Order: sequence, then C-alpha cells, then structure tokens
Amino acid sequence: MKIFMSFLSAVALLAGSLFIGGCSSLDSSGLTKAQKKEIRAQEDSLRALVAAKAVVDRQFIAIADQITLRRGRTFNVNSSLNYVSLNGNDAVIQVASTSGWPGFNGLGGVTLKGTATDIRKSFDKKGNLSMSMRVSGSGLSGEVRLQMPRGSDRAYVQVKGTFSFNQLSMYCTVEPYDGTGVVQGSSL
Repeated sequence: MKIFMSFLSAVALLAGSLFIGGCSSLDSSGLTKAQKKEIRAQEDSLRALVAAKAVVDRQFIAIADQITLRRGRTFNVNSSLNYVSLNGNDAVIQVASTSGWPGFNGLGGVTLKGTATDIRKSFDKKGNLSMSMRVSGSGLSGEVRLQMPRGSDRAYVQVKGTFSFNQLSMYCTVEPYDGTGVVQGSSL
C-alpha cells in the first residue's frame, strides 16, 4: 500500500508539472479537436489522481451537488452548503438546504463537527477506492462511507447519522481539503 501511494504521489507530481508547463504555452484556438480531447482526458486523469491521494492522506472534501433521501427522492443542492470533509482526524458532515427554514445549523440543516475514528481505506481489484469512518461530535455521531471509481474525482457518499435516523446519499466531487469554498454552519 505504501509503495502504491508513493508511486501515485510521484505520478501525480510529475503529471501535474508536465501538464502545467505544457498547457501554459499552448493556445487552445490552434488545437485540433483530437488534441483538445486528449488535453481534457489528461486533466481528468490528473484530477482523479489528486482526489484519490487526498482521500488516502485524510485531507479531502467531498462537495455534494445531489442528495438522495431514503425513499429515492433526489434533489440538486447547493454545493457550498452540502459536504463531507476530513482534515487529519477532524471531520465535518453538513447537510443544508436553502428552503428558508433556518435548521439546527442556521443554514437549513445539520452540521456535525467532530473527531473521525475507525477510518478504513481500501482499493479493490479494479482500483476503486473505498473509505469509511465514524464521526463523533458533541451529542451527535454519524457514519460515512465513500466510494470513488478508479479514474474519477466523483464519489458516492453514504451518510448515516443520529441526527436524522435515516441514510442519505450524496453525489460528490472530491478535492483536496483547503477549507475554502464552503460555508460551515453552527455545529450541535
């Protein structure tokens, strides 16, 4: 596993430096359709490597753009309000809506900020990444299961919590954690 992650880090660093150096000198108007497609494929591949490394390093944020409730109702949501993040052992699960009801966190939902425990990461035979963790805050707790297919920065995240007694699913984009771009509500 350590050898794989070292290799993954080296490839991501090399690909990023080559890609950034190559793209800065290219003018996209002079490229053919096939060349543009190849550049997009390289960008997608690089984003997938960076996202997988962020999950393995416990420094990620999974930003949701869709949420599915227990009976299959799916909603498009505000990505700056709905996310799961892990920064070392500090985790945040936030679900909010813009319906007008202030909710428990002041944003129309629930925010669970706490400590992540029982963190497990694994890759299957096809290279798909799975990660699970428990988050314990003051008075609330939750379980998170993240599944990210190989070659993608998109993830399917299942959240079970004492705050809803239901399971909900989030369709997310995984990025390295930087703490910006999202709004965090008041934690219970």
